[in-house]
Formats: sequence, C-alpha cells, structure tokens
Amino acid sequence: NAVLPPLAVMMPARFKSTLPPPSSSSASLSSSATPDKSNKKDDGTTAAAPPTLMQRMRAFPQGVKELYRDCMLYRHIQDAADTPINAWTQTGVPRRAFQQQRQLRADVSAMLPLILLYIPPIVGFIPPLLAAFCPRQVLTRHFHNDFEIRAYAEQESRQRMASYEGLAQCIPMSSPHDAVRLYRTVFAASADHDRVRSVQALSRDHLIHLSLSIGIHQHLPHWMSTTLNQSSPSWYLRQHIARVGQMVTQDDAILLQEGYDNLTDIEVMDACLMRGLPIDASMRESLRDHLETIAAVRQEAELDEAFRLFTLHLAPLRAAWQRRTS
Repeated sequence: NAVLPPLAVMMPARFKSTLPPPSSSSASLSSSATPDKSNKKDDGTTAAAPPTLMQRMRAFPQGVKELYRDCMLYRHIQDAADTPINAWTQTGVPRRAFQQQRQLRADVSAMLPLILLYIPPIVGFIPPLLAAFCPRQVLTRHFHNDFEIRAYAEQESRQRMASYEGLAQCIPMSSPHDAVRLYRTVFAASADHDRVRSVQALSRDHLIHLSLSIGIHQHLPHWMSTTLNQSSPSWYLRQHIARVGQMVTQDDAILLQEGYDNLTDIEVMDACLMRGLPIDASMRESLRDHLETIAAVRQEAELDEAFRLFTLHLAPLRAAWQRRTS
C-alpha cells in the first residue's frame, strides 16, 4: 500500500509559481510586464517576457519531458488514491491533486497529435515550428513561461467577456447581483422559464453565447473561435456545456469544503477563468465572493442540471449587468 509524500513535493512547478502582476493594458504578448522577484524559472531567471522564437524551439524537448513527468505523477496519484491505506483515505483526493489530474488529461489530449509528429524523423521539425509560431494555439502550459500563462489567460478572459452581453439578452432578469432571487425566478423548479432548466431546452442562440462564455475554442483567435462555435452542431455544444457545468459545480463543492485561502496565484487564476471571473489584481477577492454566493444558493437549491446552468451563468450575467450600470 502506497503512502503519499507531502502534496507540495508532488506539485508540478507551474502550480508553485507566483504569477507576474496583471498587465497595465490589453496589449499583446510583446508588451512589457513588471518583473516579480518571486517569479523564477528553474534556471533562476525571471520570466518577464515571452521567449523568442529560437528559444521556444530549443525548449520544446524540455516541455515534452515535463509533460512526461506529469504523466508519471498522474499515475502515482491514481495508484496511491486507489490503495486502501494512504494519506487521502479520510477526505479523498485533495482538490490540488484532482485539478492536476484533470488539467493533465486536457493537456495530453491537446498535445498528443503534436508529440506523435515529433517522433518520426521526417516530420519531426514540424512541432518545434508550430511551437514557435503558434504557441497559444497548439501548446499547453508545459511549454509556456509564467508571463505567457498570465497573458494568455487575460486574452481568453477578454474573449469570453465579449460574449457576456449576448448571453445576458437570453436571460430574463432584473439584477443578477441578488443571486438567490435570480436562481428562484429563472432556474429553480418553480420558475416560469423552463427553457433554462436543462441544456436540451436552450435555444440555438443561447447555446452559442453560453459556449463562448465558458471558453469553447477560446485558445483560438476570437474570430476563429466565434466561427467554430456558430458552425458547431447543437449536440456538440450541449455536450460540452453539460461537461463544463459538471466540472465547475464539482470544483465549487471541493473548494467550499477544503477552503480556498491557500490557493496559489496560478490556481486562483485557473479557478476564475473556469467560472468566467475577470483575470485582474482583485481576482482572489472575486473568487471568494463568487464562492460565497454559490454557498448561499446551494442551501436552498436542488443540485441538478438547472443549478449547474446557474453556476455557468452567474459570473457572465453579473459582468454584463455591471457594464450596463457603469
């Protein structure tokens, strides 16, 4: 029977990092950022800017090795969690390890075709070239430095926020700041609007705006992600929305049980991005307020599909309402 080492020892390096401060403008990755002394790479340098094309191509093999190490860590977590006696028996797998497994599954799915191309000698030069010219579109965080992780998250957040107003127009509401009232009047079983009680009942326009707000294809440029969402079949959008709703609701429950004050900067950023909260200097406070709101609604809500839809709508509706009233 395996006994797990302390979780901090098992954490991938990117979970331990301290992010650089938010950029002062919405400029591209070429904009400068204030260096953070605590934001060090393994070689002791500060990641205050994206790497050059040549640096990224040379670093590609190291990223593949890091991805492989994470796969071994994933297997270790899975094996240890399945044993009758281990450090997690009483409370189950901690949220940090659970999130690491979930993110790695997504990373491997995204990177597997590129890594397979990297193996054959004839086409092995293609992945480094793609890594150099399309880092956000084709690479995962194993191949990004901390500056890029923050900058790409800000870009994705801005792309999502562009769809919030359209999503708000699909929901009859007065003010989403009273979250309990919003749930009662729109999502609860006693509400008059049955069309938001299940994913199957959502209109085509509603599906498109909701899928954009939760980040389907958001690693692509805005025009491309919008086109892909508009051309995707409704069954695909419904399937993806249902999966994300289940994931967010589950993560809310774990964070409310374990607490969220000890999350690292990157973990807070990921949690905010997952819920549609803004990525800025106050994102830790935004996450705390959001989870407190979810906890208040959970006290009277049925934890069903309608509640999962409510969790996906809450942050976008609040942001859209704030824009209207500001």
